[in-house]
Amino acid sequence: MGYTASEDVPTGESAVVNTLNITPDSNSCKASGTSVGTYNMGLAAGDFAYADSANVDVTFQVTDGVLSITQKNILEVDGYADPLEFVYSGSAQGPTFVFSNNGTSLTLGTDFTAVTSSESAPTATDVGTYSVTVNGIGSNYTGSKTFEYKISPAQLQIYIDGTTKSYTFDYTEKQIMPAGGYTATEKTTTGLFDANNLTYTGESATPIIAATDAGDYESEFAASSFAYNDTTGNTQAVILVRTQAQLTINQKDITDSDVSKSVSDLVYDSSLQTTECALQYLSTDLVLGTDFTVSGNSAKYAGTYTATIVGKGNFTGTYSKE
Repeated sequence: MGYTASEDVPTGESAVVNTLNITPDSNSCKASGTSVGTYNMGLAAGDFAYADSANVDVTFQVTDGVLSITQKNILEVDGYADPLEFVYSGSAQGPTFVFSNNGTSLTLGTDFTAVTSSESAPTATDVGTYSVTVNGIGSNYTGSKTFEYKISPAQLQIYIDGTTKSYTFDYTEKQIMPAGGYTATEKTTTGLFDANNLTYTGESATPIIAATDAGDYESEFAASSFAYNDTTGNTQAVILVRTQAQLTINQKDITDSDVSKSVSDLVYDSSLQTTECALQYLSTDLVLGTDFTVSGNSAKYAGTYTATIVGKGNFTGTYSKE
């Protein structure tokens, strides 16, 4: 019932409340509303009649009924923020806010706002812990509620692949220096890897491989040979050495035109004679037994013979001379 009835001055007569009747329609006098505000029922004396009016003279004094709807504190509605854990992506991130009042969803920007402690929007980009305050706004909501969410560093996996270089023996030292001695790529591309953050921890002026003689040489890279330092703190990296740097110095072929070769002729003297075989490369005489071997270069009797020279050590190839 939307009203109460009582005598202003008691008469000793029993006034039964249920003998009062609102006319003409009990639904026409009511206070209702949804939004914050004050709503009157609109009651008037003419809306009432007294059933025993033949015996009692009744005058109605009516105080109108009032419905007051006040703002709801945001702390008193159902609400949550999700998710509260993020990994750095390079883009702004933040939780989604879900609030409802008696099954009716609240609207961001109309019923509430959400801002971080450092930015005007409920999102952040860099690694850190952020406090987001949800404030009730508009005519229906007030109060505030705070959530905390976190952005953690992105974990990168970096592959190190050593450089491969190949040369031909020429008496000079061949080197692979740290600068240009490797390439670095992400195992899974995220777009967050910055090569400027990756450094070689060894001595930059010292070759990672240095050799002169023909052969295959390999670096000794390890994960500890590198460091990844993102000064923003937004990324961290696990470094994996996938391949070592490779330096190959190929043997010089003695049949090449820039290797001079000479085999002397002999004159019969009835004794076993050995012809002289001489080779020179880059103004350096090759050493018999070290750089080459010779066969078929000894004879006692007059005739035509073939001396065969085979490269050795830093040299390869076969050269024959009659």
